[in-house]
Amino acid sequence: MIVIGLTGGIASGKSTVANTLAALGAQVINADNLGHELFNPGSDTWDELVSVFGREILLPDNTIDRHKLGEIVFHDPIALKELNSIMHPRMYNEVAAIINSLREYGTQVVVVEAALLVEAGWTTLVDEVWLTTIPENIALERLMSRDNISREKALARIHSQIPVEERIKSADVVIDTSASPEQVKAEVVKLWQGLQKKIRPERHTTIKHSPDGTVDMATLSRKTIRNILASREYIPHSKDADLIPAAVVLPLFQKEDGDWFILFTKRTETVATHRGQFSFPGGTWEPQDKTLEDTALRETEEEIGIPPRDIEILGRLENQNTSVRQFTITPFVGVIPYPHHLKLNQHEIDFVIEVPLKYFTGYDALRHSIVVNDAIVYTTYYSCYKGHLIWGVTATILKQFLDMIFTY
Repeated sequence: MIVIGLTGGIASGKSTVANTLAALGAQVINADNLGHELFNPGSDTWDELVSVFGREILLPDNTIDRHKLGEIVFHDPIALKELNSIMHPRMYNEVAAIINSLREYGTQVVVVEAALLVEAGWTTLVDEVWLTTIPENIALERLMSRDNISREKALARIHSQIPVEERIKSADVVIDTSASPEQVKAEVVKLWQGLQKKIRPERHTTIKHSPDGTVDMATLSRKTIRNILASREYIPHSKDADLIPAAVVLPLFQKEDGDWFILFTKRTETVATHRGQFSFPGGTWEPQDKTLEDTALRETEEEIGIPPRDIEILGRLENQNTSVRQFTITPFVGVIPYPHHLKLNQHEIDFVIEVPLKYFTGYDALRHSIVVNDAIVYTTYYSCYKGHLIWGVTATILKQFLDMIFTY
């Protein structure tokens, strides 16, 4: 596993780089979000912050007013040092624990996004330091616009951090984010491709069917699937403004006897698209979703009632466009709990079926046909399990997954 420490001054474009890496398949740990969780009322951190900075930093509901706290520390170096002495050790331990857990799961690339990575001495946690840089005048404009603050306050925040020259001394990679977002993302894709060459994951002997169609499911594990999904080079599709971004989860679960299953949802006749078809839980991207993985997890909870915290995402597959070219779908492979307690959205989901993964190892379980549509010739896949027909983009995503797992 490679751990990247992503750092940079305020408004230097860290989020753009982090989001691009997340879309490419990295697991991102946002230190700022972890810090906010430590602020919860009643926690040891909350007690100490109130003791040091006083109850004037609290909102009426006793949560910490981060803007008020920021006003205090950004104008007082001594107060900032006190805040860091409280937060940094606790956050370090949290990040270290998460990294260790991800290593156990077989994660290939982890990104620790932390503005104070260098100042806090967190470079010992990471293998490489990636630094985002931007001219101060551009950072100033971004910060004033983003946070709706005065020039004086924006400058105080920028100057409260160490100079970029100090950060460069610790950096392995420097990314200039003053270019256009498209250029920055293209640069990150190149860096990602370089990472894939460094990783060189162990190639497991995966499941292959014998002449009689039987397979040894004991050779399949979460780590095996994760490594297979991470090992191929993924190049994002160019964005098509005419297509609506969407995401789904291909839900796997394993029963006590070791057999793996795939869960499919049967859509009702009242939904707007793909009525009556079998599909994977998912839906279209919405503004509150930071990533398409968030979209897939949110929609899965809305459709079948499994919360995001209970789904372990193992990786992603290639984007698929629907045949009518309305949606571009990003599929994520995830493991859901078993036994599971589903809560079906009755407006969207009629029922679910659970198909043994070994069913699809039969030579005729997933068939194909040639279709001619508007003079375009293409192959479409379909499967029939106990009278239930699985076809369309769902079958195409399924085919991609099966090809990777059984013929890797």
